Amino acid sequence: MDYERFLSQLDQRGVRFAVLHGWKSLSQERSSDLDLVVDSKSFPLLEEFLRESYSVVQVLHYEATSFAFVLRDDKGSGGRCPIIDVTTDYRCRGRIFLTEEELFHERRRWGGYWVVAPEQEFPYLLLKKIYEKGALPEGQRADVRRLVTGLGPKANPVAAALFGQALAGQVIDWISAENWSEFDSHMAQMRRAIKRQSLRRHLLNPLCYWGREIARLWQRWRFPTGLFVVVLGSDGSGKSTLIQHLERGFSGAFRRTKSFHFRPRLFKGHPSTTIAEPHAKSPYNGLVSAFKLFYYLLDYIVGYWLQVRPALARSTLVIFDRYYDDILVDSHRYRYGGPAWLLRFGRRLVPRPYVFLVLDAPETYLIQRKTELPLEELKRQRARFRELAGESDRFIFLDGTASIEEVTREGTESIFTVLQRRCLQRRRLWFEDMDGKEKAMIQREDISKDYENINQTSANSTL
Repeated sequence: MDYERFLSQLDQRGVRFAVLHGWKSLSQERSSDLDLVVDSKSFPLLEEFLRESYSVVQVLHYEATSFAFVLRDDKGSGGRCPIIDVTTDYRCRGRIFLTEEELFHERRRWGGYWVVAPEQEFPYLLLKKIYEKGALPEGQRADVRRLVTGLGPKANPVAAALFGQALAGQVIDWISAENWSEFDSHMAQMRRAIKRQSLRRHLLNPLCYWGREIARLWQRWRFPTGLFVVVLGSDGSGKSTLIQHLERGFSGAFRRTKSFHFRPRLFKGHPSTTIAEPHAKSPYNGLVSAFKLFYYLLDYIVGYWLQVRPALARSTLVIFDRYYDDILVDSHRYRYGGPAWLLRFGRRLVPRPYVFLVLDAPETYLIQRKTELPLEELKRQRARFRELAGESDRFIFLDGTASIEEVTREGTESIFTVLQRRCLQRRRLWFEDMDGKEKAMIQREDISKDYENINQTSANSTL
């Protein structure tokens, strides 16, 4: 992504902003993230510009006044989603360190766009690396030393505001002499000094921070920015290979990925293994099947709230290889011999994924890859998957006969489309005042039209 052009467009839109650090490398490192401070009054202009000019697939609300806008940009991003990191002040882990007024103080033009003054960049970098990250990377040590040299006599009072007068001189000396071993060994001491100084500046600093932070955390729990995806398909359709590719295909869009096989396995039990002969054993009787189903349901429901939901709230891409719906398609595999109505009832209790990706392929193709099941059984399973899809609008069919590159591209595009539409729907949470009706619409997360549109684009290749 061409960040210099992006910043020029922001300027033309009348957005009051400043690049926080790293602006000298923007023209060479176009794939790096961009950190901006934006005037709170200009925030609506920025959000409107991003929404109209780019495909925003995620909005990560990671602090009360800070948002990471994740963009879809296949050209020039090396497969990584560019991130526009925007804040109106600098706050982190229970403290507010730099206000909006301080960050904008004496901002200046550099290379055609606005950047913060050295007096603001220096404390911002130290706070971010020492207090937030707990380490100063080698690649940014030269930047910190350059700032100390450029500030000259001003460096000491700036450091004193962060660490106190006694420690400030030592920090400046370590940086000036490039004594990074001494700097690193005093990291914990510097963090404690930063916390003390924030209280000396403003005794109610933590209270001001947590007053808005609690509301943000609750909102992240209610509307998690992770995505819950299930990959389904008959044996031989390529589910495992697709999942491996999907885990690598969303760099930047999610903080991390997490995979499960069939169920959360909260109660552990036997480790998940590949079943060589899925129909070799006979189903259990009705009573045993009912108890086993109850065990599965308990695992799905409790495991979701203790494992899956917390991961989603932390912006995790959660992928299941098979899911509860697989029992409805192939109950023999799971040795279920109970009534069908009980399976359908259990499906209503199990937490539903956001997206089902179904790898669909002709049974003649599947039996060439795996011969564990007869042709007629594969035909029946394929028809059953389509029946389930008719009961839910969250099923997206992919052509299992295509190359893995093409299947991954289709799956990735489908997920990105869902993310983008979900992001547009949720934007009212942060950027617009809403009436009760709009809030209720968001809470329902009604995205049926999104899946209808996605399925229409893939229907020709799978039907």
